[in-house]
Amino acid sequence: MIDGNMLLSEFIKIFPNCALILLIVVVVLIFRDPLRRLFTQMTHVDLLGVKMDFAEAAEVKEELRNAINSYSGIEWYRQGPDENATQKATVDEKTLQQLLDHAERIKKYLHGARILWVDDQPLANAAIFRFLNNYNVVIDYARNTSEAESALEWSADAYEVVVSDMIRDGDGRAGLDLLEITQRMNKSKDREDQIMVLIFVNNLDPSKGTPAGAKLITNQVDDLLEEIFDIIERKQLQYSNTKH
Repeated sequence: MIDGNMLLSEFIKIFPNCALILLIVVVVLIFRDPLRRLFTQMTHVDLLGVKMDFAEAAEVKEELRNAINSYSGIEWYRQGPDENATQKATVDEKTLQQLLDHAERIKKYLHGARILWVDDQPLANAAIFRFLNNYNVVIDYARNTSEAESALEWSADAYEVVVSDMIRDGDGRAGLDLLEITQRMNKSKDREDQIMVLIFVNNLDPSKGTPAGAKLITNQVDDLLEEIFDIIERKQLQYSNTKH
């Protein structure tokens, strides 16, 4: 038989908690618009010693969006004068967030990671560099194959990855020449690690496939960044395992 006094006693014990939860729900429903404005204006909050900087996170996300959109905008501009020539590309929000989550997850690996970027037009990649700078990634720039070869001969193991365009100064074989150089270096017996090369182009012809010696060829910033993150994470994990 159920003891009524016992039930009443238990109800009295949990009533304050239930009432508090109900009060919070009512307050949120009544003041949801002012609260929404308050949170969008907050720059940071300290919770149990952990500082969450909303403004900084929003800025990094916007820089990533700009990096993807700006390069897509260049691509559209080069396709010719039409009604969409000046239209900005839109990036998928899910893809955007996945990239940011990946970057945050491996933030300690990205800090100080070095990339050799080979391109005769530095400004074309400025938005990507600004985004990577948020994670203290070091970018060494080479304007031609000769400069890239010198950097790799001096210290190839310093670079987690090499990013190269395909055409430089009108030479359609520039990227392929660099791939031949890195393939030759990778065959060397004293190489501690393989040189990973990603080809980043303006116009991609899928029918040609991935060039020999390249890990990836793409004209999409999000695909490029995802591959860069994967390579850096994998190399750092392998390095950590060899130390133990």
